[in-house]
Amino acid sequence: MSSTPASDPTGTPGVADLVARVAPAVFGLIGHRHRLGSAVLWQPGVLVTTASAVARERRPRVVAADGMPFEGEVAGLDPDTDLAALRVPGLDAVVPPAFADGARPRTGDFVFAVAHDTHAGVQASFGRLGAVGGAWRSGRGGAEIEQRLRLDGGLYPGFEGALVADAAGRVLGLATSAFSRTHGLVMPAATIARVLPALLQQGHVPRPYLGVMVQPARVRVDDGEGVGAVDGALVSSVAEGGPGDAGGLRVGDVLVAAGGEPVAGPDGLHRRLRGAEAGGRIELELVRGGVRQRLALTLGARPAPAATEGSCCR
Repeated sequence: MSSTPASDPTGTPGVADLVARVAPAVFGLIGHRHRLGSAVLWQPGVLVTTASAVARERRPRVVAADGMPFEGEVAGLDPDTDLAALRVPGLDAVVPPAFADGARPRTGDFVFAVAHDTHAGVQASFGRLGAVGGAWRSGRGGAEIEQRLRLDGGLYPGFEGALVADAAGRVLGLATSAFSRTHGLVMPAATIARVLPALLQQGHVPRPYLGVMVQPARVRVDDGEGVGAVDGALVSSVAEGGPGDAGGLRVGDVLVAAGGEPVAGPDGLHRRLRGAEAGGRIELELVRGGVRQRLALTLGARPAPAATEGSCCR
């Protein structure tokens, strides 16, 4: 985030008080060899940070704002939303901050981020929302994220996983640099609230899995009434042993419908799969060699994060 005077960036006294109010809910994370970033108390005994911050650290050390150390354990990871949940015994008495439920952020709104540097203590950064948009899909598996909140600059060191709040001190979400090379983004509180139960209960977010990589394509097909062009999703790779492989999908197939609904490219395929469940059957319509075909197969569950980190398979 771009820096503005910490004394009074909004013209209204009390910003330092807002930082002090939320600071007890912000913790520093230390790995075996270096600082990892920050984490926020989301519910008693549970911290939320970014998957990028904890990476492969399963038991990071956790440092409170007053310097008190705790032992944490990663309970779940979701690289698609860049979120991670940590269980930390001994934090049951710490009160989570207030969340901005129902708030409608606007481009240009003042926001501030609070991080915890395990050497220097509480840190704060002040700026504005550079852009506000609707729901979007991450490039990491196409996970849906409720709102696009872009900060007006990048993140300072140690601000990965920092708490981001509005001018009233209400938490908007967590700071992440995973989805942009130039700007920090805010992972919205609504997305965290939706993903967190699965992380705590299952260690990951189960999502239906075809085991293919796709790209936009337009294919010519003879439907019996003449040759026409159809938009679809071209299968460019099929994971060996995956659901698509077992169900008969081939590289070069163009998926044009799924579950009876048109598939006009990768986003369309994501939308069709979003309402499906792992283990369920889905009927696909595809074009192979210029001929329409139907194929029914059983969806799998996306492998756990350790096996899919960096994957973009559907």
